[in-house]
Amino acid sequence: RATLVAAAPAFVKPYVPSLLKSLTGNLERSPGQDRQKEMSLGVIAAIGELATVGGSQLSPSLPTLLPTLIGNLQDPSSLSKREISLRSLGRLVQYTGKVVEPYKEYPTLMDSLLRLLRTEESSAMHRETIRVLGLLGALDPYLEKVYTGSVDSAANAVSLALSMPDTSSSPKDQRQEIVQWFNWERYSLEEFYPALAIANLMHVLKDPALAQIHSDVVNAVLTIFRKLGGARAVPF
Repeated sequence: RATLVAAAPAFVKPYVPSLLKSLTGNLERSPGQDRQKEMSLGVIAAIGELATVGGSQLSPSLPTLLPTLIGNLQDPSSLSKREISLRSLGRLVQYTGKVVEPYKEYPTLMDSLLRLLRTEESSAMHRETIRVLGLLGALDPYLEKVYTGSVDSAANAVSLALSMPDTSSSPKDQRQEIVQWFNWERYSLEEFYPALAIANLMHVLKDPALAQIHSDVVNAVLTIFRKLGGARAVPF
């Protein structure tokens, strides 16, 4: 199914609702035997491909799809399951425009993504994880604590979501400049996501009001630089 969607998107588009219903039904069945597990991974991959065609048509199904994908990210027994689920998660976020809110609705999401950065040995997984973090948008650390239950109120917190350019932001804002450079095709995707992630972390680091989490920010920056490695880290 995933191959069909990728090969013939125009043909598939009129059938997105019925395909989504079928795929979602298959996903909800609990896999048992190895053959069923392989089919489940095929379904997850097909859902990711379907998102590139159906876009917002998949939005109503996100409450069913996202918990399964996020749960798969935490499964240590299968690299292929984590990899396919991560890729499909990124496509669902990208093509439905579901940004930032997943952090609130699924408090374990941020921790799961950061754990992938720390523990995965595959460079492809590192790149895809950084990409998904970029697609989801940056989150104010205070709000992240609210969503995970560490603090009680987010009254004074402001989300720093940067998934779409903000025309009201200061022209000196480096994050906006990065988005503009990407739109002008001066950044590749491989450069864009780390650049945006680092710019957001630097924005937090410059805020004295967030001094209590500055050490976490520094650790996150160092992790990104370690994953980039060597010459690829020099431009940043």
